[in-house]
Amino acid sequence: MAATSFSPTYSGGLNAPANPPAAAGADYELFLRTFSGEVLATLRASMVTEGRFTRKTVPPGANRVQFRQIGTGTAYRHIQGANILTDNDGADASALLSQLNMGDHDVYLDRPLIAATLVDDWESVRSTIDARQAVAKELGKDLAIAIDKDRLHLVIKAAEGNLLSSHKNDISGWPSSGTVVTDANALTDGSALLDALRQIEEGMSVANVPEEGRHVALGPVAYNLLVQNQDLLNRDFNTDNGVFSDGTVFRAWGMQLHKTTQVPTMAAAGANPLLTHGVNGETYAQTAANGVAIVWQEMGVVTAEASAISVMSEFRTERQAQFVLAKATVGHDVLRPDFCGFVKTA
Repeated sequence: MAATSFSPTYSGGLNAPANPPAAAGADYELFLRTFSGEVLATLRASMVTEGRFTRKTVPPGANRVQFRQIGTGTAYRHIQGANILTDNDGADASALLSQLNMGDHDVYLDRPLIAATLVDDWESVRSTIDARQAVAKELGKDLAIAIDKDRLHLVIKAAEGNLLSSHKNDISGWPSSGTVVTDANALTDGSALLDALRQIEEGMSVANVPEEGRHVALGPVAYNLLVQNQDLLNRDFNTDNGVFSDGTVFRAWGMQLHKTTQVPTMAAAGANPLLTHGVNGETYAQTAANGVAIVWQEMGVVTAEASAISVMSEFRTERQAQFVLAKATVGHDVLRPDFCGFVKTA
């Protein structure tokens, strides 16, 4: 005997949906929803460069910060009875004097970095949340990540010597590149990665780079490789250098370690020149593939700052919407290429 077909009344359905309902959820469209109280914002990378690069404030009326440069002299052993200013035993009268090269390096402000949106007033009236506050917070994060990327990409460019000719060697005798280590196993073998960082540390030390203020940005995979390296966490060799169960490790070869997702692992795609070019024409976007670790000392890349990240908003009557804007007026440049390093797999 064939089953009897019937059409029930769906108390939550809109306009008697088909039996069974053709569209998912059609049988409960009229039921009320309860707001959970939680807003699921886009997951963002944490900023790793703030407070770890040298930053100089640009006062009103100026467009750049000047860094003076002084070259090196030469030491001589004094000859008995020789007059340092006028005589060198019949040789060149200036042989005992060194002429130090002098120069300067300007770090310019770029055009303001902005992120903005409109929050419709009618939508705000109907919304269960204050969207303006959440939106403002996310726009501020957008700028923070953009600043992070600009600084880290400049470190890579400096390490590889891939800079504008005017930035490579402002005065005679200054290095035009840093230390680059290529190791195919750096992203799969913690010992290989640790040895690559050792090579960069040695390169910096040989170049007399100050040991204070050295930092390393690592991708999550590379960072976790170092967490698993017992030489870094062994209590017989170290004190308070991280906890394996917490997945933390703080230092390697005297350099502070930071986990971030801003280490480039593939070649940079074509980017908007309004975003990637500074006022000097220097390109922040760096074609860097197979990155593992970015190493710098705090004076390697410097920031000129007129205003830090700020968020402002105003109601626009003609749009009937709240205009929310995050803004930062900064500029970055390489000051000492030899203060920079890069570890890559290929």
